Amino acid sequence: MEYKTIICEEHGKVVVVKLNLPESLNAISKDLTEDLDNVLNALEKDAKVAALVITGAGRAFCAGANLNEILHLEGVTAFYNMLKKVQLVINRVADYSKPVVAAVNGPALGGGLELCTACDICVASDNSVFGLPEINVGVLPGAGGMTRLSRMVGPHRARQLVMTGDKISAGQAKEMGLVWQVAPPEKLQATALELAARLAEKPPLAIQAAKRVINSSGFIDLTTAMDYEAGSVAMLFGTRDCREGLQAFVEKRQPKYKGK
Repeated sequence: MEYKTIICEEHGKVVVVKLNLPESLNAISKDLTEDLDNVLNALEKDAKVAALVITGAGRAFCAGANLNEILHLEGVTAFYNMLKKVQLVINRVADYSKPVVAAVNGPALGGGLELCTACDICVASDNSVFGLPEINVGVLPGAGGMTRLSRMVGPHRARQLVMTGDKISAGQAKEMGLVWQVAPPEKLQATALELAARLAEKPPLAIQAAKRVINSSGFIDLTTAMDYEAGSVAMLFGTRDCREGLQAFVEKRQPKYKGK
């Protein structure tokens, strides 16, 4: 299927989802939001796809919201409804049943940074920058920049980014835990694909359980979270994939996971 604002590229079990609005620095528009939602739906149903890489076309990852569209919104309710649609799609990335790697190839600002926080692991080119500049135009980030980000890097660092609107380098983003690995621009896609390919070979049920437990742990008390953790691990012990993994380890061979 073809999309107006996204290009999908297959690399074995990994699909690169490329935001393709380079003239607007891949700003989040109504069309991009709808296309990303449709892409996620299609790839989730495709059994041949085991992992995703999200990146941007041109010199940016994603420069945030499309301000031209926002200026034409009529009133608070329309703005709120737009935010909720963006939230739903970004939350879908966070809760996705397959691992998602962000390959940040340039500026990741506003909603672009929020999209990064929803991905499981983020790798970035050494010339990329991150920031939440919304305060500079009188608003604030509304799709995870004040919630998911604070759980990732802590409220103190989140306040610094939200309240100053300053940009930080890829190296600084790595230091605070937002980025896993920094690579030269010419090696970014290969680095992200290698990581995604490794994740694609992991047992799918274990990946899904890991995401559920980790994503929920910040919302519940420690005792409840650890009980949920134990129950999830025990459930995995009863799967065929776990038996296959243990047997492969004993037999000194690569396991073949089926997601069962």
